[in-house]
Amino acid sequence: MFTEHVMKDQILTSAITLFARYGYKKTTIDDIAKELGIAKGTMYRYFTNKEDLYHQAVSDVLNQWRNHVQKEANKIKYPMDRFKVMARAAIHYPERNQDFCHIVLQDPNIFSISNRQDRYRESNKPAEDMLKLILEEGVQKEIFRHINIDHTTQLLFSIYMMYLIKIYGQGEGQQGIEMYESCMDLIINGLKR
Repeated sequence: MFTEHVMKDQILTSAITLFARYGYKKTTIDDIAKELGIAKGTMYRYFTNKEDLYHQAVSDVLNQWRNHVQKEANKIKYPMDRFKVMARAAIHYPERNQDFCHIVLQDPNIFSISNRQDRYRESNKPAEDMLKLILEEGVQKEIFRHINIDHTTQLLFSIYMMYLIKIYGQGEGQQGIEMYESCMDLIINGLKR
């Protein structure tokens, strides 16, 4: 028997798979319940409706993504190297979840360069905060030059979101990744003290 937490995780995982396969419009709550072999009513213990399920499923992937990037960044002590590892891990993480990549192609508005228009701000804000902490530490240790931390954080996070849109939302793939890496090289050289 599944615990409540495990059941919800199973539903979220199946939802991502089916939303990727059939798209948001064609996927139903019934489809997801059938896939899991559970009653449709069970779904409503966790989610208000299909829109709520979709939002929570996407948020769950974004949270897993951030946790992975945080784990990779935490392995590194030197702020400049931590920044590089964070930037690399963050841009490549979607490659680990092809279902999510398919969803982003169908719904590129999952990513937004505007905080006010970010439907997933609750999941994205902690990722932005992670970047801010690395910048603060780099400035404090005089590895990065003196910068306005808040403005630089917002700028860099917007650039990151723009590249997510280009690479995964607009399907630019490897060409977009190469542009992102060139951009990160410019940024890193601009941050150096």
